Amino acid sequence: MTYKLKVKGTIVSDDIAWIYDLFDIEHTSPKKDRNSTRKC
Repeated sequence: MTYKLKVKGTIVSDDIAWIYDLFDIEHTSPKKDRNSTRKC
């Protein structure tokens, strides 16, 4: 089965993703992608 994910914003590591969340900057991180694939 194949899935397509739309990746928006800068790709960042999980370690600094909280900074992007803090300033509400659009980003994608590995943790976010894992959570997205679980919803499929």
